[in-house]
Amino acid sequence: MALEPTFRALVLKMDALQEELGELRRAIAEFKPSDLDLKLVDQMEDGVEIVLGWQSEALAAAVEAQRAVGYPTNLDRTRRALAVCHERFNQLVRDLPNTIMPYERNEALMQLVREHGGDWLDWAQTVVQVLQNCEQRRYEASTALLHGWIEIAERVGMNSVSVHATNIGQQITAPEDREIPAREFS
Repeated sequence: MALEPTFRALVLKMDALQEELGELRRAIAEFKPSDLDLKLVDQMEDGVEIVLGWQSEALAAAVEAQRAVGYPTNLDRTRRALAVCHERFNQLVRDLPNTIMPYERNEALMQLVREHGGDWLDWAQTVVQVLQNCEQRRYEASTALLHGWIEIAERVGMNSVSVHATNIGQQITAPEDREIPAREFS
C-alpha cells in the first residue's frame, strides 16, 4: 500500500474507534435505568472519559501523521506523529479493561443484574455488546498502526544505500621477458 492511503486508513480506523468509544459512553450514561444511582456506573463513566482522552490524542496524532505524508512528504515528522499516536493508543489499550470493566466491576455488575434484573439486564447486555464492538475497532486500529510503521520502514529502506565490500584481491603479472615479482593487491 502507498504511504498516503495507509495513513488515510489509519485516521479512519482511529476515528472509528473514537466513535465506538463515544457509543460506549452513551450506552453507560444515557441508557442506564434511572431507578438507582450507583457508584459502579459512575466509575465506568469516568473510565470511558479517561480512555476517550487517550483516543482523542491518538486520533490527533494520526491526523498529524497523515498531513506529514502529504506533499512534500516529511518522514521524520510522520514518524514522530506516528510514535505519539502509538503511545496514546497503547495507553488506551492498557486503560480500557482496567478503568471500564475490571474483574471486580464485572462481578459487581453481575450482582446488580441479579438483584434488579429487567432494565439493568438490558443495560448490561448493551454495554457488553458495545465493549465487544470497541474491541473489534481497537484491533483494526492496531493493524492500521502496524501498516503505518511498515510503510515508514519501507520508505526509509528505499532511501538508504547499502555497501557490501568483499575482499577478492587482484593479481598483476608482468610479461615473461621482465623479471618483476608478482604482487597481490587487496
